[in-house]
Amino acid sequence: MNIKHLYISTGVLLVLAAITFFIKNADSSAPEDPRVGTAILQMETLQGTASIALTTEDETFHFVKGDGSDWHLTEAYGLPVDLNKLGRLITSLTEARLERLVSSKKERIADLGFVGDSITFFDGSDTTMAHVELGRETENGKQLVRFAEEDKAFLANDQFNLDDNRISWLKKDLVTFERDDIRGASIKLANGDTLEAFRESTDEGWMSASSLPEGKQLDQGALTRALNRFTNMKFTELEELDNEEVVAARAHAHHLEITLEGGNSYSFQIGQRPEVKVMKEVETEGENGETTTEMKEEVETPAGASYVSISSLNASDPINGYMEKTAFEVASYQFTSLPKTLEDLLSDIPEPEPEPEASEAEAAIESSEGE
Repeated sequence: MNIKHLYISTGVLLVLAAITFFIKNADSSAPEDPRVGTAILQMETLQGTASIALTTEDETFHFVKGDGSDWHLTEAYGLPVDLNKLGRLITSLTEARLERLVSSKKERIADLGFVGDSITFFDGSDTTMAHVELGRETENGKQLVRFAEEDKAFLANDQFNLDDNRISWLKKDLVTFERDDIRGASIKLANGDTLEAFRESTDEGWMSASSLPEGKQLDQGALTRALNRFTNMKFTELEELDNEEVVAARAHAHHLEITLEGGNSYSFQIGQRPEVKVMKEVETEGENGETTTEMKEEVETPAGASYVSISSLNASDPINGYMEKTAFEVASYQFTSLPKTLEDLLSDIPEPEPEPEASEAEAAIESSEGE
């Protein structure tokens, strides 16, 4: 084993051993606390929670309850929170049990890793309903906790992840609708090509509302696949609206308006700064050692990230407000998989089937009938 890795491994083991020592030996004579054996937090205690503050060593996030069941993250432009993730954290705190009191001495608690990780629940008047601090995790999957800076540290039978990545706490869906509800599409590709199409239902094919090149028809599959890309648009990252990559993406974007059954419609602008290619002299060596120089095209700057902007015909749709606050990055394939030219959405009109030639017998009958 590498000596450096051996030192690191030994150091980690010593830290874990020290934590275990403190837990096993701290205040063995201290009277038991009545909370031992109960849940860290009681669900009844959290009734009426209006906001939650989650603090780590590096970040503090504020989750605020909105209308209905929605929650929003203040530090991310008030965007909707992933309720499943937030719910898992709260559930873990209400299901985990306090196994025992580890210490009630301030000088010992200072060595148990209470360095700032905490979660606090507030009611509608910003009064603290519950405050839990998290200490070190143990090697057997447990964690030290204490309440509202009490001089008591407990061992809980579970560990808790206070994720300090704000994007991970957000609901990633921007818009969601059924593909079968799409009734119309107005498309302007980044190269300037345009197309308008509609359909009465999914049982009927797409019809073009604009003239097509001679000998061409809509490629039903290609158009359907392109529009289906927008039925569940998710973002991956946030960026400032005036970021140069965002501005460049707007200048090289496709524009689509998708009309749904019932009359609502969404407008999409999705773009990406294109890659930059240059011609460079490249030297190659032949089998006999001779050197030749030729010009080759190489990528000097890779393409940028892909960004989407969305607006809804429904003025009360929250998506309209979100787009005024931040730029939404999406997976690159959401842009690169779309058609680049009108030709990508068209196919050749099949040649008409030739009429079958009449047999000699049929020709004789037709001749006799003519006489």
